[in-house]
Amino acid sequence: MRIALKGHFSNALFGVLDYAAWPAGMVLVAPVMLHHLGVARYGVWAVAAALVSAGSIIASGFGDANIQQVASHRGAGQSQALLRTVRSAMGIHLVLGLIIALLTWILAPVVSPHIAPADPALQRDCLLSIRIASLIIFLRALETVFVSTQRAFERYGAAVAVSVAGRLASLLLTAALAFSGHTIAAIMAATLVVIALSVGWQAHDLRILLHAQTLRPTFDRDAFRALFAFGIFSWLQALASVIIGQADRLIAGVAMGAVAVASYALCVQIAQPLYGIVSSGLHFLFPHLAARRQTSSPQQLRSTLIRAFLANVLLVAAGTALLLLFGNAGLRLLAGPAIAQTARPILPLIAWSTAALSLSVTAYYALMAFDRIRIVTLLNLTASAAMLGSMAWLIHNHSILGIALARFVYAAIALLLYLPLLLLLYPDLIPDLRNRLTLRRHHAMPPVEPPLPTHASVLGVRVEALNMSRALQRVASVLRRNEKSYVSVIGVHGIMEAHRNPRLAAIYANSTITIPDGMPTVWVGRLQGCHRMERVAGPDLMLEIFRDRRFARYTHFLYGGDPGVAETLAANLRRWFPWTQIVGTWTPPYRDLNSDEEDELIATVRDLQPDFIWVGISAPRQEEFIYRYLPLLDTRIMFGVGAAFDYHTGRIRDCASWIKKAGLQWLHRLLQDPRRLWRRYLRNNPAFLWHILLQLTGLRTYTQPPAGSPEIQRLPHRTARPHRPTEPQPELSPRSLVRRL
Repeated sequence: MRIALKGHFSNALFGVLDYAAWPAGMVLVAPVMLHHLGVARYGVWAVAAALVSAGSIIASGFGDANIQQVASHRGAGQSQALLRTVRSAMGIHLVLGLIIALLTWILAPVVSPHIAPADPALQRDCLLSIRIASLIIFLRALETVFVSTQRAFERYGAAVAVSVAGRLASLLLTAALAFSGHTIAAIMAATLVVIALSVGWQAHDLRILLHAQTLRPTFDRDAFRALFAFGIFSWLQALASVIIGQADRLIAGVAMGAVAVASYALCVQIAQPLYGIVSSGLHFLFPHLAARRQTSSPQQLRSTLIRAFLANVLLVAAGTALLLLFGNAGLRLLAGPAIAQTARPILPLIAWSTAALSLSVTAYYALMAFDRIRIVTLLNLTASAAMLGSMAWLIHNHSILGIALARFVYAAIALLLYLPLLLLLYPDLIPDLRNRLTLRRHHAMPPVEPPLPTHASVLGVRVEALNMSRALQRVASVLRRNEKSYVSVIGVHGIMEAHRNPRLAAIYANSTITIPDGMPTVWVGRLQGCHRMERVAGPDLMLEIFRDRRFARYTHFLYGGDPGVAETLAANLRRWFPWTQIVGTWTPPYRDLNSDEEDELIATVRDLQPDFIWVGISAPRQEEFIYRYLPLLDTRIMFGVGAAFDYHTGRIRDCASWIKKAGLQWLHRLLQDPRRLWRRYLRNNPAFLWHILLQLTGLRTYTQPPAGSPEIQRLPHRTARPHRPTEPQPELSPRSLVRRL
C-alpha cells in the first residue's frame, strides 16, 4: 500500500512538473527576450510560441484515446493488441499533425503582414518563424504518442523527464540566442532541433519499453476503430478548449475595451494554474483506473476514487486559499497598482469559479478511464455553450463582472459529471429508488424498520444517541442502580484528544454515560442512523438536572473554576432553584493535587457525602481527575462539565441557539478568548474533518478500546451508600465546613 501511494505521489509530482515547467520557463525567459530583442521581435516570438501551443493541442487530441486503450490492454495482458494500438496512434497523429502543420505553413504568408505590418525584414523573420513553428507542431503530434504511452504504463517520470528537459533546453537556448542578437527564425530553428532530439530520444525509450523492433505507423482496423471512437470526442474537446479558452477575452475586449480585458485576462492568468496543477497532479488517475477497471472489484474502484476526490478537495482548498490571500499582491506585481485596483473585484469571482471547476477533475478522469467519453464531451460542450450564452446576457447588466459570473455556469455544469460517475459506481442506486417509489405509490405495507442504534462511533469513541430528555432518564436510572458512576460530556476537542491519547480513549470507553456535546458529533451520529440524536451541552445538562424535581432530593458538590467561581455558581443555583442542596465547593489549583490537598479533598467529601460531584476543569484533565478519584471519593456520580462553571457565572457569554445548531459555537468562544483557544481549534478542527472523512468513506476503521482495559483498570471501590435525603445546608467553604463538623 505504501509503495502504491509513493508511486501515485511521484506520478502526481511529475504531472505537475510537466504542466508548470514550460510556463515558468517562459516567465523567466521573457525579460531577457524583451531586453535584447525589443517589443516587436518579442511579440513575433510570442505569436510563434502561441501557435505551437494551440496547434499542438489540436494535433494531439487523440493522446487521451491512446492512454485509455493502452492502459486497458496493459491491464488485460494483451501485449500484441497494445503494440498495434501504439502504432495505429502513431499513424493517426502523423496524419493529424501533418494536416495542422500544412495549414499553419500555408497561412503563414497571410498572417505575417498583420503581425509586423511596417517592417519588411521583421515580416520575413515572422514568416520563417511561423513555418518553423509548423514543423514543431508536427513533431509535438508524434511526441504525444510517446508521452501518452509512457503515462498509460504509469511511468510519468520517464515520460516527463525527457519532455521537460527538451523544453527547458530549448528555452535556455532561446535566451542565449536572444542575448547574442540572433533572429527569431534562428531561435525557432534551434528550438526545432532540440525538440527533434527529444522526440527521437523518447521514441528510443518507448521501443525498449514495448520490446518492439519498430514503431512504424500503421492502421490496424480494430485498433483504429477503438482509437477513433474515443479520440474523436477527446479531439473535439481539445478544439473547443482552444476556442473557448480565448472567447471570453474576445467578448470582454469587444464589449468593454482594452483596459477591461486586460484586468480580466490578468485575473484568469493568475487563477488558471489552480486548475492546471489540480488536473495535471491527478492525471495519473486516468491510466490507473483504465488499467484496472476490468480487473478490480467495485469496492476497490470506489475506494480509489474516494481517495482521489479527497486529494482533489485538499488541493483545491489549498490553492484557493493561496489565490485569495496573495492574488492581489500578484496583480500589483504583474500589472501595477492601477490595473490591480480595477481587477480587485473580479479576482474573487474568477478564483471561486476556477475552484468549482477544479473539483470536477476526479469525475472527468474517472469517466474518461471508464470509456464514458461521450458523456464528458457532451457536458463540456454544453457547458461551453451555456457559458458563452450567459456571458452575452450578463454583460449588459453586470459589465465585466458578468463575464466572470458566467464562468460559474461552466463550473456548475462540469460538476454534473459526478452524477453519471455515481451511477457507474453504484449501479443499484436507481433501481432501489424506483422500488421505494413503487412501494409508496401502491401503499404497500412498509417493511419493519430495525431498531435505531443506541450509540454512534466517532473516531472509535462510543457516544450515546441521546437528546436532553433521554439523557435525564439515563442519569436517573444510573442513580437508581446505586452504583458509583461517571458521565463524560464529549465534543470535538475530547474526541481528538482521545484519538491521540489511548488512555483517555479508554477512560471514555469506561464511562457510564457518554453524552454528545457538539454538533459535529451529532451529525456523525445521524449519518450512522442515530436520527433522534441531539446535542446535549454540558452546561445545559447541568441546569436541567438542577431544575428537574426528580433530582431535588440529591446533594451536590462543585469542584472547579477560578477562586470564587464555585461559590458564585452555588449562590446562583440556589437562587434559580430554591430546592437545590449544595453541600460544598472546592477550587483546585492549576496543577495536580499534592498529597496533602488530596487527603483534604477525600476527607471533605467523606464528611459531606454528596450524591453529585460536578467537575468544571477543561478536558482532558477533568476526565483524568474523575477516573482517578471516583474510587476514592464517597459519592455516587461524577460529571465532567468543562466550562459550565464559567457559563453559569457570566464569565463566558453564551451564544444564540442558531449558532449552536450551525455548529459554530467554537467560533463564538474563539472570538471571546483567542489567546487561549486558537491553538486548540487550529489543531483539532481540521484534523477532525480529515479523520471523520476517512471514517465515513470507509477508508479507515477507528476502533474503541475495550471497557475496563487492564492498563487502566479501575481501583476497587465501595458500593455507593443508599440515598438519605438531606436538608439544605448553609453556604460554607470546605475548610470551615470540615472544621464545624
